[in-house]
Amino acid sequence: MGAPATASHDPHGGLGNESDAMRFALLYDVLTVPGENGTQPRLATSWTPNDDLTTWRIELRDDAVFSDGTPVTAADVLFSLRRMHEKAAENYGRMGMFDLDASTVVDDHTLRLVTHKPFAEVGQALESATFVVPEGTEDFRRPATGSGPFRMESGDAEAAVLVRNDDWWGTRPPLSHIEIRAIADPQARADAVASGQADVAGSVNPAAARTAEQDGLQLVHRPGVTVYPLVMRLDTAPFDDDRVREAIKLAVDREQLLDTVFLGQGRLAGDLLTPATRPLRTFPTARGTSTVPGSSWPTRATVAVSNSR
Repeated sequence: MGAPATASHDPHGGLGNESDAMRFALLYDVLTVPGENGTQPRLATSWTPNDDLTTWRIELRDDAVFSDGTPVTAADVLFSLRRMHEKAAENYGRMGMFDLDASTVVDDHTLRLVTHKPFAEVGQALESATFVVPEGTEDFRRPATGSGPFRMESGDAEAAVLVRNDDWWGTRPPLSHIEIRAIADPQARADAVASGQADVAGSVNPAAARTAEQDGLQLVHRPGVTVYPLVMRLDTAPFDDDRVREAIKLAVDREQLLDTVFLGQGRLAGDLLTPATRPLRTFPTARGTSTVPGSSWPTRATVAVSNSR
């Protein structure tokens, strides 16, 4: 399953931990998002291929701005995609299908995105391009400027206070402030909600989720964003033999793993590592769970999340 990730403010430096993931999801905008009927637009409003599916025209919103007031441009998006590609080893090579050296900016809100081979699922692949930062951003010791629904007011990797970004182009969030606290133990996160210390606990373990539901707390399932892959070096024996790779896939009872390890709290996903919203072949993915003490929205919320350092 891999070693625990190290906390980082760099949104392109790997998947990070749950504290980072929740904070980044609030501070930064994304290009596309999964939906019930397939990929839905976010910063990217459309993605149109050429005839052989190797060059895609990506149209961006023209009303998105960073929290410092500067507009989000195609140059920012291409810079962010290239930086994520530079961090390929930490990001499972999520941008590997794109030839980002050949990709270009057409105008302020249009991007010409080139793929190495014909590729039909560019919209879905962009779901994993989860963070857009201003072009030229290099210092990530503090959170980089984002264009998401919240902005950072204060804090660090252990605890942070986020305030609503009223200049965000999307639907106004119901919360004016969110306080995020890093709690390493999944059970302790669930206990924080049960005791009233937190309003929401993200990514609690399946056993804690089952107990919380039995105790009357609201359990919310979200689409799978964490994938547990079998990683193989395709240029190294024996994994350079596709028969060996197929044999390993066939030998692993993924349904049993899902039912045993995650108590059924997940789904089998495809070979595309992220996103894991639509099954292509089969690969195990854990579906995150959250415990919520009520259905009404306050104006402030305290969130307990993991900090795997």
